[in-house]
Amino acid sequence: MYLDRLQVFHGTCGRQTTFSDAIVILVLSPSNPPRDSLWGFSALRNAGQAIGLADGVVRSIVQEREAMDNVQRALRQRKKLISQYQDRDDETDWTEHLTAIEQAADARKWSEASDLLSAMNQDLDKEGKASEEALELYDFVMDEWRILRNQSEAIGIKVKDDDRRLTEQAIAEAGDALSVGRIEDCLEHLGSADASMERLRRRI
Repeated sequence: MYLDRLQVFHGTCGRQTTFSDAIVILVLSPSNPPRDSLWGFSALRNAGQAIGLADGVVRSIVQEREAMDNVQRALRQRKKLISQYQDRDDETDWTEHLTAIEQAADARKWSEASDLLSAMNQDLDKEGKASEEALELYDFVMDEWRILRNQSEAIGIKVKDDDRRLTEQAIAEAGDALSVGRIEDCLEHLGSADASMERLRRRI
């Protein structure tokens, strides 16, 4: 909102007034500064302080504009953002995060919206990395189980065997948990599968 006000005011200051000059005038006379405020500026006792304040306003405005561009770009790619948590068990929680970002953007609170977006992206990256690591472990256990299952079959350990049945069940449950983003549950089931597979190895 402050950025919009400044842009409108700059347009009323005349050609001889730079954007930075307009900031100084608006900071010094925020209510309704006169067109000739710039000429009276030289009479100020602490012009350096005013300019320093104006520089701070410029930085704040630049940051706000960058935040706005960042948020608007992300919201234009909303489907890409949603695809990172779609079909997870905690999808509702992620949707609430996205809604909070959209509400901040609608209120033109760009810095707040950008902070929320950054936090959401970091959390999604963290979850994505955890999912990748869990998938690697799941694939490794699956490969080990294919070999062990053939060996078990070869010596007469059939499907109804308790250790074999528990292994199959644990791996299936690990896959189900992984598919909906329940990483801790997936790892727990893989641990159970490894334990029953170890018992089978001792019998071969």
